[in-house]
Amino acid sequence: MRAFRGVPLIDLSGDPLLVGKALRRACTEVGFFQLIGHNVPTALTNGILREASDFFARPQAEKEQISIRNSSTYRGYQRVHENVTGNKPDSHEAIDLYSESPLAHRASGGHFGRNQWPLHPAGLQPTVEAYVHEMSRVGTTIMQALAGSLELPRDHFQPFYNDPFWCVRLIRYEPSNHHLGVGTHTDYGCLTLVHADDTPAMLQAQNIDGEWITVEPVPGAFTCNVGDMLARWTNGLFASTPHRVLPPPEGSSRISVPFFFEP
Repeated sequence: MRAFRGVPLIDLSGDPLLVGKALRRACTEVGFFQLIGHNVPTALTNGILREASDFFARPQAEKEQISIRNSSTYRGYQRVHENVTGNKPDSHEAIDLYSESPLAHRASGGHFGRNQWPLHPAGLQPTVEAYVHEMSRVGTTIMQALAGSLELPRDHFQPFYNDPFWCVRLIRYEPSNHHLGVGTHTDYGCLTLVHADDTPAMLQAQNIDGEWITVEPVPGAFTCNVGDMLARWTNGLFASTPHRVLPPPEGSSRISVPFFFEP
């Protein structure tokens, strides 16, 4: 496999057969792609960035009211440097939110429970819930197209997603001379779809030659990548590509909202 030099742009609204072929090639050769034609309303994508920015601008004591340390199920607010990747603190703060499926519906309750929602901004919870609905639709469409590209029935993966265990992180990256925004890693799950502001040159993916390729933001596009689970499901055909996030320039910050589409 040749080392990639860029990340392909794919229009999800195109011919389903061609979309499937493009997705398969992207997942095989790069492990990343940019997605347009997804029909997620701009008002919603702008709204979730606005609500996240509003929350992170609030006093630290107010944000700490939903601290992840209050939760036994890994949900809530993380301070800057509280999240650790590769044994190194990350230069970001975040809210971690997961599917709130009742414990009774799960074989094991260790990671399942209720989210901690902030009282302010009041629009954050309904905006996130609407966003999850839309992103689950997009994730399902991608998985159907990928199944078709593998010459499987388009609904082959659907049984895994009848009750998906999604995760959303609202993240604010801040400048640092000593820490990455997120250290080098692969995503452990199935499929990740990221919406972020237009801060340039923050996300980088590593090709097989070890080079870091910058994934520049495309207006209106989600940046998507294969996780370890999907790589395993395809016996390594699809690539779960190492990536990292650089800290933003001094005097600025970056808001990002990754959606992890998991069974």
